[in-house]
Amino acid sequence: MGNLQVCFPGGTYMKHKINSMVKAAFSMVVMFALYFGFSVPSAAQGTRISNKTVQLEWNPTFTVDASEFKGIDEGSRILLSYTNTKADYHQVKMYAGDWFSLAAGNVSGARPENGSFVTTESKGKIIYTVSKDEAEHIKATGLRLHGFGMKITGISLLTDSALTVTTDSGADAVNTGSGSQPSDGRRENSSTVFIGSRTLDWGSTLSIEAGEFKGFKDGDKIRISYQNTNESYHNVKIYSGNWANLNSGVLANGANNGGTFVPSRDSGELIYEPNAGEAESLRRNGLIMHGYGVRVTEISLSSSGSEGKTDNPSSGTAGTVTVASETVTSNPVPSAETGTPFGEHGKLHVNGAYLYDSRNQKYQLYGMSTHGLNFGHDFSRYVNREAFKTLRDDWNTNCIRLVLYPRDYNGYLNGGNRQELKKLICGGIDYATELGMYVIVDWHVHNYNPRETENEAVAFLSEISSRYAGYGNVLYEICNEPTGSDWNGVIKPYAEKVIPAIRKNAPESIIIVGTNTWSQDIEGPLSNPLSFGNVMYTFHFYAQTHTASFRKRVETAVKKGLPIFVTEFGTCDASGNGGFNKRQSEEWFKLLEKYGISHCNWSLSNKAETASAINSWCGKTSGWTPDDLTESGRLIYNHFRKLKR
Repeated sequence: MGNLQVCFPGGTYMKHKINSMVKAAFSMVVMFALYFGFSVPSAAQGTRISNKTVQLEWNPTFTVDASEFKGIDEGSRILLSYTNTKADYHQVKMYAGDWFSLAAGNVSGARPENGSFVTTESKGKIIYTVSKDEAEHIKATGLRLHGFGMKITGISLLTDSALTVTTDSGADAVNTGSGSQPSDGRRENSSTVFIGSRTLDWGSTLSIEAGEFKGFKDGDKIRISYQNTNESYHNVKIYSGNWANLNSGVLANGANNGGTFVPSRDSGELIYEPNAGEAESLRRNGLIMHGYGVRVTEISLSSSGSEGKTDNPSSGTAGTVTVASETVTSNPVPSAETGTPFGEHGKLHVNGAYLYDSRNQKYQLYGMSTHGLNFGHDFSRYVNREAFKTLRDDWNTNCIRLVLYPRDYNGYLNGGNRQELKKLICGGIDYATELGMYVIVDWHVHNYNPRETENEAVAFLSEISSRYAGYGNVLYEICNEPTGSDWNGVIKPYAEKVIPAIRKNAPESIIIVGTNTWSQDIEGPLSNPLSFGNVMYTFHFYAQTHTASFRKRVETAVKKGLPIFVTEFGTCDASGNGGFNKRQSEEWFKLLEKYGISHCNWSLSNKAETASAINSWCGKTSGWTPDDLTESGRLIYNHFRKLKR
C-alpha cells in the first residue's frame, strides 16, 4: 500500500512498507499511525494493522505518502481517530504533503480554530471533508499531520467508491471488492453504509439514502453495531424513509417490543431482516433510525446467508450515510450523558402553548443571555466552556442565549468581522453542546424592520442551521425586537421567508419569532399565527417597567394556546440601568413557573449597569461566587437554583 513515514527534526525517518492487497478497481486506503521503532506485523488480508499510536507534540510531524490517495476526490472524507493526552490544550493541523493547509472543508467532531481543529471530547473521531483544491494537493503530495496534546490512533479515507475504517483497537474493516474474507471471521456480500459515532437520544435521527439500498433484496439484513449509553433505558426504532416503522421482520440479538428494538447486551450487533414489503420500501425511501440511550458505530447491509460485512453485490461499492443535511459539517454531537439537560430531555417540540421534551413531558428552558457578542472582548469573553459549565452546574441552568446584533456597533452587517463573529457563535454552540445544554442562536434585530436585512438573515441562519443540522439542542431566534414593524404586514411575511431556510436543514428545530413593540405585542400572532409547527413567539419584560398589566397579557395569550418564550428579561427598568425591583421580578417568576414559560435573563456580563449579572469590578469569566454578582445577579442565581432542571 505504499510508504508511510514518520518524520523527525533533522530529516531522519523510519519507513514501514506494507504490500497492498487491494485491487485497483476497488481502490482502498488504510492510513495509520505508528510509534517510531515499532515494526508492523504482516497483514495478509490487508485488514489488520498495529494499534500503536503517534503522539502529536508539534514534533514529529506524521506524513502519509501520496500513493495512498489515488482515489481521493472532492467530497472525500478523512477520518482521524484520536485520544487527547493534554487536558487543557489539544489540537491537530492537517496539511497536504506540500504544506498546503487543509481548512476550507467541513469538519465534524472538532472545533475549527485558526486553521487548527480543537477536539471537544477526550477521545473520538474527527471527520474532515476535503475541497476540490485540497483533494488535488493531497493526491499529488500526500497528507501531513501536525499538532499537540493528542495521539492519533487511526486514519481512514472515506470516498464515494470506497470505505476503509481503522478501529481504535487497530482492527480494520476493509471493503476490498475482492471477495476475500476479513481476518475477523466475517463473510463477504455486505456493504458498510455508516461508520462513526452517532448517539441516539430521540433528539436526532440517523438517515441513509435510498440509493444505498439499490441492491437490497428480500432476505437481506440490516446490521447495527452499537454500544448502550444509558444503563436503564436504551432502544432503537427503524423506519423506511417515509417514516413507516419496520417491525414485521425478524430481529436477532434483541427484543422487538412493538417496533421498538431493545438490545440484549450492553454492546454488540442488532440484526434485522425486513420482510418483502419493508425491503421494497427501503429501496424506494431509504432508512431512518431513531432511539435513545444507544450509540451506533456502524451499519452494514448483508446479503441473505452472509454472517457479516461483505461487498454489495449490486454496486460493488461501499456507501456512506447521510445524516440530516450531512456533509458532516457539525461539531460535537449533543451530549446524551445522564444528568445533562439534553441527555435527560433530548429534542424538544411545541404542542399548543407548551414546550415538551422527547418523552412528551412539559419542559421549561431557562438560563442566561449573553450581551451583544459583537461589542467586543469585554462581552464575548464569557463565551467559554467553563462559564457555561458554571451556569449549568452551579446556577442549575439548562440554556444559554447567544446574541448577535446585525446592525449595531461592530455588528455582523455593520463593520464586524463576520468570520470571527460566526466563530464566536459556533464556539458557543459547541460549548453548550459538549455540556449537554440547549442554546439559542439570536439574530438580534433591534428596533428596525427585519425585512431590511431579510436576505442576510436567510444566509446567516442557513449557514448555521446547515452546520448544526439534526442537533436537537439548537434553537433559532430570528428577530429579537422588530419594533415599529406590523405583525401581519412585516414580521409574519419575514418569518415565512426565514423559517423555510432553517427548516431546509433542521426540519424539526424550535424557531422563536419576535413581536412588535420591543417584543411585547403577542396579540399579533395570537390572532394570526404562523402555519409552521415548532414555532414560539417572543415576549420581553423588564420588571420595573412592565408590571401587572403585562403579566395579564402573557397569561391571556398562554391560556388561549399561544406558545411564548421570554428570550430576554431584566429585573430593572427597560433601560437596563436603573430601578432594580425584586418584588416585581418575583411576581414575574411566579407567572413563569405557573405556566412553565421558558426565559433567559439579560445579561451575562459585567457591564456597569443594573441588568448585568456580574459586578463591574469582577474580572472572572467563570466560577463566580455570590459576592461576585450584582443585586440582580444574586436574585437570578437564587431563582434558577430553585427550578427543576
